[in-house]
Amino acid sequence: MSSEKAPGERHPWREHLETAAVAVVMALVLKYFTLEAFQIPTGSMQPTLMGLDTSRGYPGYARTALRVSDRILVDKTTPFFRDPKRWEVWVFLFPLDRSNRYIKRVVGLPGEQIRVAYGDLFVRRDEREEWRILRKPAHVQESLWREVWASAGEQRPGTFWDLSGFEESGSALSAEGSARAVTREYIRDAYLDGYPPGIRGPLSEISGPRPGSTAVRDLRVRAAVRPSAQHSQLALHVDWGADLLRAELSGPNGTGYHKIVLNDRELATVPGRLAPGKLHEVQFQRADEAAQITLDGEVILRAEFASTHPVESFNIPFSSPNKAKIESEGGPIAIDSLALDRDIHYTNRIQDEFLSATIPEGEYFMMGDNSSDSLDGRFWKEKRITIDDPVRGKITLRGGLSTSGESVSPNPRRNQSTDPALRSQWIFRDELGEEYRFERNEDHGTEVRHTVPREFFLGRAFFVFWPLPPFSPAARFQLIR
Repeated sequence: MSSEKAPGERHPWREHLETAAVAVVMALVLKYFTLEAFQIPTGSMQPTLMGLDTSRGYPGYARTALRVSDRILVDKTTPFFRDPKRWEVWVFLFPLDRSNRYIKRVVGLPGEQIRVAYGDLFVRRDEREEWRILRKPAHVQESLWREVWASAGEQRPGTFWDLSGFEESGSALSAEGSARAVTREYIRDAYLDGYPPGIRGPLSEISGPRPGSTAVRDLRVRAAVRPSAQHSQLALHVDWGADLLRAELSGPNGTGYHKIVLNDRELATVPGRLAPGKLHEVQFQRADEAAQITLDGEVILRAEFASTHPVESFNIPFSSPNKAKIESEGGPIAIDSLALDRDIHYTNRIQDEFLSATIPEGEYFMMGDNSSDSLDGRFWKEKRITIDDPVRGKITLRGGLSTSGESVSPNPRRNQSTDPALRSQWIFRDELGEEYRFERNEDHGTEVRHTVPREFFLGRAFFVFWPLPPFSPAARFQLIR
């Protein structure tokens, strides 16, 4: 019998190798051209994206291990088919050190001027135009609300609200006639607002309350209300400075109209009454110079308006920066699930002051959602030096004012080598992430670098898939809005 193999016969080991090779190629194609998983290392996008590790200790507080590092999926095909859109979250090469990848939100587009004022963002094309506010799409706005206080469990409303006419029963309120509840203190841009409860509690124990420094103007009041047949009106107020803004919801015995009112001027009205004895889910919000009433999950009124504070002015009356208020008139009403949220408050000062920037064509302005603790397009600075003796053929070096990554240090910095002969050296990290060592240099100062070129964008972040309990104190499984 012949021992020759029949045509087409193959060795099993060869088939296994070919299968493994195809799998590796497909994995590489997915990684470099389709999808890639990234780990969030810092907190610049919190609480939208978590990058938190207190295992090394927190300044001024006890060392406690609290680690949450989101894993996200990034769509790397999008850059081949279209440009980034405003409000999307993207991964990109950091312009001042392209060896590092950053993740931020797109807020400014090519050819625009962008400005931060009163915690909001404004744009225009050039000096001939008036500044106009940037209003976030509904799905983005919904994801960016940060819970400030909620009557969860047995948390008494009287600890947060000054009550007059309302009676407390655990976390619920009730009134027989006229009643009012007003926030006891100004609502500020507190650092812990919006963190999931599983993270917020432990982090508060580590870092303290960190109450924030600026009164926030964009707020949302939420409640579940059950009016009696005799009830006439429920008013929810979201006031800031001279802007006195309220929602008037007609009770069963009221006018028969729901309204949005600014400084006693009706902005919008619609026929309707709350149903007697029915539990209604009510929300009233001010965000990006727009007011909105949501009733039982449906937006029933929305009105856009111009604030009484022009964007060119920064004179905020300190006598009453903000307050939320609930007023009830007429017969009995019960209120439960009371909560107060705030929007992102974009600050224009961390280390330096930022007011506005002009975005070149083909470039984008990026900001972190953790506005009070995010090194983003507001504060990037480029350092330029020349060195006496060329290193790898270079005399002029450009890079960031400080290095980026897990540790931050001045750029250039002294060599901290244990070898005394090397301590006279300077080390500079350039815009490509390469380090240069030299003895002497001439400092040409710094200049701002606010924007990211289109070609530096790597992909659009769209999903958080990890971590999950019991590996994390909070579930992190959600779309990125």
